[in-house]
Amino acid sequence: MHRHVVAILLAAIVAGAEEPTHEGKTANEWVPLLSDKDAAVRAQAATALGFVGMGFDKAIPSLQRVAKDKDAAVREAAGAALDRILGEITWKQRRDAKERDRLVARGGGGKATEEAVLSALGWLARHQEADGRWSATDFAKHCEKSTCDGLGIAAHDYGLTGLAVLAFLGAGIVPDPAAKGSQLVDAVAGGVQWLLAHQAKDGMISAPSDSHCLYHHALGTMALCETYGMTRDQALRPNAEAAVRFLVDAKNPARAWRYQPKSGENDVSATGWCLMALKSASMAGIKVPPYAWCDVYAYLGEATDPKSLKVGYTGAQTAGVKVVSPGKNDLFAGHDTMTAIAVLGRLTVARDAKDPWVKAAAPLLAADLPAWDDSTKPMDYYYWYYGTLALFQHGRGEGADLWKRWNAALTKTLLESQKDGNAACGRGSWDPCDRWGFEGGRIYATAMNALSLEVYYRYADSLALGKRVDVDLPADPVMEAREKLARELVNQGIQSEKKRNRAEAIRVYTEASTTYPETKAGKEAASRLKSLGK
Repeated sequence: MHRHVVAILLAAIVAGAEEPTHEGKTANEWVPLLSDKDAAVRAQAATALGFVGMGFDKAIPSLQRVAKDKDAAVREAAGAALDRILGEITWKQRRDAKERDRLVARGGGGKATEEAVLSALGWLARHQEADGRWSATDFAKHCEKSTCDGLGIAAHDYGLTGLAVLAFLGAGIVPDPAAKGSQLVDAVAGGVQWLLAHQAKDGMISAPSDSHCLYHHALGTMALCETYGMTRDQALRPNAEAAVRFLVDAKNPARAWRYQPKSGENDVSATGWCLMALKSASMAGIKVPPYAWCDVYAYLGEATDPKSLKVGYTGAQTAGVKVVSPGKNDLFAGHDTMTAIAVLGRLTVARDAKDPWVKAAAPLLAADLPAWDDSTKPMDYYYWYYGTLALFQHGRGEGADLWKRWNAALTKTLLESQKDGNAACGRGSWDPCDRWGFEGGRIYATAMNALSLEVYYRYADSLALGKRVDVDLPADPVMEAREKLARELVNQGIQSEKKRNRAEAIRVYTEASTTYPETKAGKEAASRLKSLGK
């Protein structure tokens, strides 16, 4: 079991609470039924543990065991139960002030980061429309004393509203009739109601004519699923389920997503949001078909260049190519945003703490830390957001040092660039002067950066569930290709040795051992170098 499981579970138990039951049985009574001869009973027990397993130390290892059951229905039930337990832990750590403080301290945040989050949420609440949405173009009409600049594109209001709602939910603030009158509670409630009111009958949360509708729909789906998960308001479940069905149906067959439903085109950026929406759904107990995890995992592998380890926007052929909107962000520095999305995506789907590609690719992110420089323009809130989520999750396993470096740079950069009290109406916001600020404006900038600073408690440690075994994930094409490339170099070196060309043998063995160090052939190359005295 992952070393953090026990700590997380113990932290999740509500002191003094009565032991929960499902259909009249406690978790301790359901666990033995996982070994029943009847597959239907095993599936029922697995499902039940998703409701009552949090805080019971036998639940996760028992579900991990039956996630490998010979019966597909049992495997699916066990996988869904593990995701739901992760969700219950996540919702609790967001809303429990003491637990949140503990996680902030453990992750490297502090009083300053929490104050920055609340200040950002305050700015968002003050600049919300009366109908509940957040507008890329109209927010300035709510300004007092001074006028906030940084308008975005009006067509993005659906996505911006979902993004803003997620920022409130990430801080543990949910719609709550008992707290009506609280500025922040009223703001998130208004945003959720606007999304519900603008959801189409087929479940879509976007204007169908919008050229980037799946970005907006994914954000709206995340917002509805997380609101349902955190509140258990049953009135929300049909809307959340409809949004998830639309999202799954919009996926390209055996592949991923791009801007429009079933467009036949895929890109890693849109797929990242859609995948995280499915994660939110599964944590809320909403069914996600197993094939969706497999398809996304396969696509992320196909989009990865095996030599550089980088991930391309639309495929491996675009790895390392800077994505630009001509005339809008040409002068900004490029970053490995798609690689960050893929690191997070693979950890989300496979939950493999020892994923060799993740271990090899994560340092690419840590080599390009958040920074602010008006001349070189490295500012990219989108990259920072995904890099933060990716390295935080990786940091729960073998990437602790990488996370510490990233977190130090992130917090310094965001805290120093946030508008303070001297900015009058703009206090709490961030200028949309990053690579993609022209799209979503100040609403986007402020919501994204607040979400990055909520990382310490926004998602529980997914690696705590253990490696995903309830679905048969496809073989990793990236590592297979790297092994093949390294083997070709080793074979070249062997031939050079036979021809007594020592210099050439050293050259190719060095390339194999340094470019593909994690492969068997790369390790063999290192050994052969030693035998040659290098």
